[in-house]
Amino acid sequence: MSELKLFNIIENHEINSIHQYNNILLDIRKNQQANDRRNLRAFNMVNDEMTNAQFKINKHNLASEDDRKLLNRNHHQVVVKLSSNYLVIHFNLDENIIVLSLNGHSDYYDYNIELSDNLESSTYLTDKYFKDEHFKKHDRGAYLYDNQYTKENVTSDLQLVNLDIMKLIRETYYTKIQTHTQREISEKQLERNYIEDSKRALFKKFME
Repeated sequence: MSELKLFNIIENHEINSIHQYNNILLDIRKNQQANDRRNLRAFNMVNDEMTNAQFKINKHNLASEDDRKLLNRNHHQVVVKLSSNYLVIHFNLDENIIVLSLNGHSDYYDYNIELSDNLESSTYLTDKYFKDEHFKKHDRGAYLYDNQYTKENVTSDLQLVNLDIMKLIRETYYTKIQTHTQREISEKQLERNYIEDSKRALFKKFME
């Protein structure tokens, strides 16, 4: 269940319907009995969101399917462990797209907001990772959000909204991703050199 993007699904799942997501069957129903006990006509509540369970989603700065396709062309991510969940920063620098997502589970994390969660493989977020004016990047639409839940919780949290997302991306990209890429290139070069040396040795042995 932790792998299921529940908030994305709830925002798009039609009420009074059953749909299967991977190996999870989700049935969302309107609680009509609860509505029957309420005096809906007294405050003209017959068609309000709390009654019909159909909520209006403000899709401003939410990642679209086209955004996700661009992201997946060269996808990387940074994971930040928060107090009770994880902020996942998805990015593709080639396409200049960044999508933020709040998840309840992650197998690893690159940064942690609580000192008690610090690992040898993670970095504790000190004051240098926060900027007082960083919230303006959210206001300008520099970041997209995976779902409405993420947008509401990130933009309403004074600490998260001032977390320097770009600093985390720069550190992760240049210290981890590029180092990994360079290591792969070096390993391939070593393999090519080994093959060439083996060919020369065989040729020399053949000519003797």
